[in-house]
Amino acid sequence: MKIIKHESQFELYDFNELNNFQQSLLTRAKDMRERARASVSNFMVGVVIEGSSGKIYEGCNCEDSAHTMTIHGEMGALGAMIADINIHNQPQLAVRVAVVLAPAKTAISFDRSGPNISSADEIIYTPCGHCRTMLAQYGKKTTEILCLQPNGQVLVTTIGDLYPAGFSF
Repeated sequence: MKIIKHESQFELYDFNELNNFQQSLLTRAKDMRERARASVSNFMVGVVIEGSSGKIYEGCNCEDSAHTMTIHGEMGALGAMIADINIHNQPQLAVRVAVVLAPAKTAISFDRSGPNISSADEIIYTPCGHCRTMLAQYGKKTTEILCLQPNGQVLVTTIGDLYPAGFSF
């Protein structure tokens, strides 16, 4: 038997420690979260993806009562990016992903000092396994993932650390 060990790195930053571009992506993801329709899970997700062309793609989760037709926020943003690839015939990958995800009861707003969040929840939220698979397929191991947490901090990692043994074609 052989044991393989893998260590993942997750860094937590205060919002103001991020650069202006990272802050703007999270602010846009927060705006997308407000458009989410999460009538079943009451868990709202907003996503912004920066493609390798530099263009920005947005998405939010849209749930249905059967659960089988639910669109994850990451899927909406990736779908827009993939469709844009086909229009311009230029393959691109996700290079940076900003995600704002939290229960619907968690109010999130931004001012000059950063996010104002109505929760002290210490749970770490990241994209689900399905979305990790898709982000790995349409990104690189070095694709930066930014996740605003309910406590106001931002988890910063890569898809390679978030999904270390990812499936790809």
